Amino acid sequence: LVSEDVIHVASGTYSAAVEEHFPIELPDGVTIEGPSTGSLPLIGGDLIEEEVSADALVLIDATDSNVADVTIRRLKFLGENESGVDSPIALKVLVSAGHTVEGLVFENNTCTRPYQNAPGAEGLPTILVSGVNAGAGGSIRNNIVDASDRGGIEVEGMVNAEDGVAGFSGLVIEDNHVSNPSGTTSAVAISYHGLDGGASAFSMSGPASINRN
Repeated sequence: LVSEDVIHVASGTYSAAVEEHFPIELPDGVTIEGPSTGSLPLIGGDLIEEEVSADALVLIDATDSNVADVTIRRLKFLGENESGVDSPIALKVLVSAGHTVEGLVFENNTCTRPYQNAPGAEGLPTILVSGVNAGAGGSIRNNIVDASDRGGIEVEGMVNAEDGVAGFSGLVIEDNHVSNPSGTTSAVAISYHGLDGGASAFSMSGPASINRN
């Protein structure tokens, strides 16, 4: 995949059993989308059986370079369906100091995750955006999200440098439907919080909008 690629995904199942590779790492400027009508493409499944150790189905990694204008829409992400096994999360966004994620669009997707990686707060949410002395901007909008015990959508920032800032003022989280169909109790549907990185001062700006979820 290279910048400005547009990947049109046809309806069907794209699992580890048919030799799909996970996580799917999306670089700068790539769009991946399902059809505008018909069934959503099914992304994931069978990672445990095929001994794939990925903890996320899609990864946006801005720990070594900036990432901008990634779009993911109209896809259905599948966790594992067996009790007691690890289930990869739908989306993981990682950002570290000196780099940014901007223009992220994650919309009109369905994220199923029957079982999480670890119990309670030790597990991962279904969608994770994490910045260390960095931040992210874009939109997470109009998705159906199955929450784990940890939660559905989590935005976390850490500052471990004296001049560090975790900035999410350009992030919009709107019109998502978050539920927990597994019958257990989720800690939160949507979480935005800071982590103690040991800096004497903590500067973290919040999402532009968390609305109508």
